Amino acid sequence: VAADGGYAILLDTPFLFIGNNPYVITGAQLGTRPWLDRGTLWLCTAPRPTHLKLMVLAFGALLGRVSPADLTRRDVKEVHIRTHRRHLHVATDGEVTLMRTPLHFRIRPNALRVMVPG
Repeated sequence: VAADGGYAILLDTPFLFIGNNPYVITGAQLGTRPWLDRGTLWLCTAPRPTHLKLMVLAFGALLGRVSPADLTRRDVKEVHIRTHRRHLHVATDGEVTLMRTPLHFRIRPNALRVMVPG
């Protein structure tokens, strides 16, 4: 993973989440975002790469028992994902797509204009 400033992070993880702004990771508000206008991508990974640990984390999140130490989180403007695999399964709004690597994500603050009735 290469993020802002060009620094690289070597990760061995079964889970990488990239979202638009930070998400709530525990309790009844799990999966919600307190802000939509921070202008950052939110990277979240499971630091210990076992499937059992990942399942325990998911169950703990539902029960509101995940601490900040359980997941690695970073706010960035841009990220490049490189892997030894030629393709990765990527979930986008619930739809899973097979995408060719490397992957590149960047935030475009205020790119979407929303009009509401007055």
